[in-house]
Amino acid sequence: SDVCSSDLDAAIEVVVGQGRLLTTRRPIAKEDGVALIAVGDPTILEFEVLPNPQMIRIMGRRAGVTDLTIVTSDKETFAFEVHVGYDLDLLQAQLRQLFPDASLKLAQIRDHVVVEGQARSATQVVAIESSIRAYLESVQGNVGANTAGAAGGATRSEEHTSELQSHSFISYAVFCLKK
Repeated sequence: SDVCSSDLDAAIEVVVGQGRLLTTRRPIAKEDGVALIAVGDPTILEFEVLPNPQMIRIMGRRAGVTDLTIVTSDKETFAFEVHVGYDLDLLQAQLRQLFPDASLKLAQIRDHVVVEGQARSATQVVAIESSIRAYLESVQGNVGANTAGAAGGATRSEEHTSELQSHSFISYAVFCLKK
C-alpha cells in the first residue's frame, strides 16, 4: 500500500550528534530477502543497519526534520518523521553554571535556537551568545561561524535584540538588561 505523509507510524526525536536504536518487532529483511531503508534528507539523519535484522541505528547529523522509510522484505512499509534537535537541557545547564545570575530560556524551532531572558550587562549578553554559538558549532561541526548584528558595542538600550548566524542555523536572542 502507498504511504502518505499523514500515514506516519511514529515521530522520533534524536539529539544532534547522538544515536538511537530502532528495534522492529520482526526482522526487516529475512534471509535472502531485500529490504529498503530511505532517509529524506541524509544531511539531517544517517542510519546504519546492524547485524541484528531487527535493529537499525539512527544518528542525528544536524538539526532539522526529515523522514525515514523502511520497506521490509515482506513488503511492509513503515514511515517515521524524525526530529533532530539540540540538547537544550544540557545547554541550559551549562549556561546556568557559567552565568548563575542570568535568567535564560531556550527553545528550538526547526534548526533555530531562540534564547530570551535577563542579563546583568551588555558584556554578559555577548558572553552568553558566544557560549551558545560555541555549543551549536561544536555539535554541528561548524567552525568559523559568521555573526551578523552580534551583541556588542558601547551604546545599548534596555532591550536588545541580536541575530546569530552560521552555516546551518539562525538564532535570535532577546535580552533585557538588569538594573
